[in-house]
Amino acid sequence: MRIADILFAKGSAGHFHVDAKALRAGAEPDGFSWKGEPLTPGFSRIVQPAESLSILLRLEDGQVGFGDCVDVAYAGSAGREPPFTPDRVLPWLAPELRERVVGAEISDWRGLAESFAAGRGNGEPWPAAIRYGLGQALLHAASLARHRPMAALICEAYALPDRLGMPPLLACAAMDDHEALDRLILKRVDVLPHSFITDPDRHLGRNGEALLGHIRRMAARIRALGDADYQPTLQFDMSGNLGRLFPAPDARLVDFLERLADAAAPFALRIECPWLGASRQEQIGIYVELTAAMRGRGRRLSIGVDEWCNRLEDFAAFAAAGAGDYLHIKMPDLGCITASMSAIEACRAHGMAFCLGGSANETDQSARVSAHIGLAFRPEVMLAKPGLGGDEALMIVRNEMARGVAMVG
Repeated sequence: MRIADILFAKGSAGHFHVDAKALRAGAEPDGFSWKGEPLTPGFSRIVQPAESLSILLRLEDGQVGFGDCVDVAYAGSAGREPPFTPDRVLPWLAPELRERVVGAEISDWRGLAESFAAGRGNGEPWPAAIRYGLGQALLHAASLARHRPMAALICEAYALPDRLGMPPLLACAAMDDHEALDRLILKRVDVLPHSFITDPDRHLGRNGEALLGHIRRMAARIRALGDADYQPTLQFDMSGNLGRLFPAPDARLVDFLERLADAAAPFALRIECPWLGASRQEQIGIYVELTAAMRGRGRRLSIGVDEWCNRLEDFAAFAAAGAGDYLHIKMPDLGCITASMSAIEACRAHGMAFCLGGSANETDQSARVSAHIGLAFRPEVMLAKPGLGGDEALMIVRNEMARGVAMVG
């Protein structure tokens, strides 16, 4: 089956673009927005709505496979590309992609997707957001052409056992949204709530007391509201914000992490990106030491790596060094979905756990395609996406995985 035509449709991403550099520089919160000037190229204000771009591949038989080009909320930070804007790329994207993919055989979806790693005809790289959306579209179209679930095609392409498994899910909710947190508990989410520090004064506190109090409240709420056999893991994304409390990632930071673990007891705790280095190499060194120090404390706390771990070579470097207890594979950062699968293989080659994740900024379609990758590769944890409301993302990913398992048997 060949690709007969290609179409494009602009749409909305699941969240916003947020200028992380401006936030770390002390921008003043103003409701959902922030006061001040943006500091990262590509931002017109500190927080701005993000867009998506659907790539639609019409097959010879009239079926249409599609994928959504999106990036992550903290675009432009820690080595990432600037915010993705469809209007900036469409003038050259439409003719270049039409020339590359129209007439191509869809059965080799993996080879066609990976061919875009070589760059454009002018020598410039294809933006990660475009490679992400195109990879989704190619896999979806191949699934339609073959009349097989996407997960089955992934197992075939990567020589994986054709026995799908539903991984534990991580669902997100804002730190102040107590009703959403209650709903996640009632729905027995495996890992929750992946809350972010957006207002340091309110969410972190001058000495960390606000964060400690929030974790204690979460643990108490699970005990009060959850079933007796419900034992979730708590997870929080610090985005480097513990650097506001501690001038160096030293023993004082480790002591504070230990206090966080005690606050979460009896539940296990995952802390993602407690500290942010100035480069990948510095980040690796910090996380090798932090991971070893926390393991020596004997607490049920895992340290996750996110920032500065954006590309395939980054995952290989962090995993080989043993930097962190797990790596967050933020799929849009890696570009093509095949690069995320290669990142999984790199983690497993070095015995590194991983979260198959992404961003609240994604779409329903990127979440569905990701669900099939999760079914095939069975990560330790998988992010329910998009958005930060919890319910909708959990529904999209849980239901898509259940359908995939039913179809493959």
